[in-house]
Amino acid sequence: MAEILQVSNVTKIYEKQYQAISGISFGINFGEFVAIMGASGSGKTTLLNMISTLDTASGGKIYVDGHEISKLSDDEAANFRKTKLGFVFQNYRLLKSLTVRQNIAVPMSLLGKDDQEIDQKIDKLAEYFRLSNQLEKYPVTLSGGQKQRVAIIRAIIKNPALLLADEPTGALDSKAAKLIMEYLAKVNQKFHTSILMVTHDSLAASYANKVIFLKDGKIVDQIVKKDSNNTFQQELARKLAEVEA
Repeated sequence: MAEILQVSNVTKIYEKQYQAISGISFGINFGEFVAIMGASGSGKTTLLNMISTLDTASGGKIYVDGHEISKLSDDEAANFRKTKLGFVFQNYRLLKSLTVRQNIAVPMSLLGKDDQEIDQKIDKLAEYFRLSNQLEKYPVTLSGGQKQRVAIIRAIIKNPALLLADEPTGALDSKAAKLIMEYLAKVNQKFHTSILMVTHDSLAASYANKVIFLKDGKIVDQIVKKDSNNTFQQELARKLAEVEA
C-alpha cells in the first residue's frame, strides 16, 4: 500500500548539540489513522513540527504525498501547508472576529475557490458535524467541543493530503473529548482522510489504527489495534506507563 507520509532516519539537533530526535523512521499509509504517544519532552511536538514544515530536520528525509518537504524553501513550505495539510490544535485557533462560517471558509478562500462552492461545502459539513445552527455565531459563544468541531471542519474542507492533530482533546472534558475523537474517526473512515495525531491521552489514541511510542527522541515501540477501543485503550495506558517509567 502506498504511503502518504515517509519519515526516514530523521534527526533534530538544537543548540549545544541537544538531540531532540534521534534517527526516527516510520510511515503512514493512505487512509491510515496513526497516533504518537510519549511523555513530555519525548520529541512528539518536535517531530510534528518537522512533518508540518514548521521546522526543518537536521538530518534524514521526510516525504508527504510524494514531496520531499526538507527541500522546500520558506515560501514553498507555506504553500505546501496551504494546499496539502490540515491542522487541528489543542487551543482551536479560531479567529474571534469572524463567524463560524467565515472561520471555516478561510482555507478555501486562500485557495481562491468560488464563494458558492465554499458555502455549499460548509453547509454540507456543518450538517454532518451538527453545527448548522452555529454557522452565523462567533467562536466566543461556542463550547469547547463545538469550537473543536469547527476546527476539524476548517481542517478538512480543502481535502488535505494529511491531517495533523496536536493534542486535539487536551482542552476538553472527558465527554467532549470522546465526541471529538468519534468525529475524527468518522473523518478517517468516511472521507478516507489520513491522520497523524500527537496525544498523551490513551482514550484519544485508542481511536487510531496504530500507535507509535516515543521516548528520548526515539521510537521505542508501536502497537496496532486488534481489539475494541476499550481494550486497546487499556493496552495503551499500560504501555505508556512503561515508556514513562
